[in-house]
Amino acid sequence: QEPRTVAVEGGEPAVIQEMFRTPCEKNANADAEAAVKQFTAQFRTLKFDLERSLDMKVPDNHPLMQWLVPYTAWIMTVGRTGDDGLTAFQRVRGKPYSKRLVRFGERVLYKRPEAGPGAPAGKLDKRWEYGFVVGYSRDSPEYRVIPEGSQKAIWVRSIERRPESERWRPDLSLIHLSEPTR
Repeated sequence: QEPRTVAVEGGEPAVIQEMFRTPCEKNANADAEAAVKQFTAQFRTLKFDLERSLDMKVPDNHPLMQWLVPYTAWIMTVGRTGDDGLTAFQRVRGKPYSKRLVRFGERVLYKRPEAGPGAPAGKLDKRWEYGFVVGYSRDSPEYRVIPEGSQKAIWVRSIERRPESERWRPDLSLIHLSEPTR
């Protein structure tokens, strides 16, 4: 398309070169459609993995699915390599993602914060509790965890994975949550 000049309030006229394809061009949305297809495939795979691990079906409209969307996006950001051999995270940050990746909905032990809400009240209180991983922070080295028996997600810095026999327990799993809150 041809560049066009527009008036800018309080300044010099600016020349704008539009870079967008017009809707009538062949394959105008091909890149976007391919990205949606890849995301959907990854989402479906992670949902199937959760169902297989819990040995139960997770309904598509279950509140847990709202957590799987950003989790899927993050896994694609830090795990999927492009033609240049780098992940999107490496291209932006200049280094690979170094935090341990944990499967969605996995039961872990997390370390309670030392101060603030959720901190142990006394020196002899538990420092570690059980919860389920539902995401990662984009800006800090933290995990998004829903504590067992709670419906509110919290940010934690330290987790410990459990033995395989303790990671997936349908009787305690997130599948029994009614509506997790952020």
